[in-house]
Amino acid sequence: MRTKTLTACFVLSAAIISPNISAQDQPVREIVNVTGDLYRAIDNAHRTAFLVTSEGIILTDPVNLEFAIWLKAELDDRFDMPVRFVLYSHYHDDHASGGDVFAETATFVGHENMIPNLAHEAGNPVFEHVRAPDITYSDRVTVTLGGKTLLRYSSGWSSKTSHEGNETTRAAIPCSRSR
Repeated sequence: MRTKTLTACFVLSAAIISPNISAQDQPVREIVNVTGDLYRAIDNAHRTAFLVTSEGIILTDPVNLEFAIWLKAELDDRFDMPVRFVLYSHYHDDHASGGDVFAETATFVGHENMIPNLAHEAGNPVFEHVRAPDITYSDRVTVTLGGKTLLRYSSGWSSKTSHEGNETTRAAIPCSRSR
């Protein structure tokens, strides 16, 4: 009798505690409209952005494999548009990982220093889901899709400990001014 009571208490305790434990393990993810066709996607502490056009989506960093899988499903469901471009800020796995999720429809764009930085990481399992860019640039690149333009440019900032080879870039959406 005592064994059955202890077992029942253990099972009941596990049922009460388990949802709290698994809820803590779940990533916090959301998509937020910034303005017009510009959106921010959030994966815990990481952020990325995407621009929806009539011909598809321009996405900045895919962040990581699990998030990229989630994001692709969300984009398919909400917009029914393929990702046509993935624009990397730099090669680190917490920004560039997961790109393969969009490989069937997207062209990948990254700073020219991304190639040697990834070569330096060859064999490192942390980088196994980082896809190399198809198009590289040194100073700036402009991507236009569906009549909308996104500019990616070198920030000029470099730290040998965190963003080697002056690879970190920023994105901007040029706007037209009417007078």
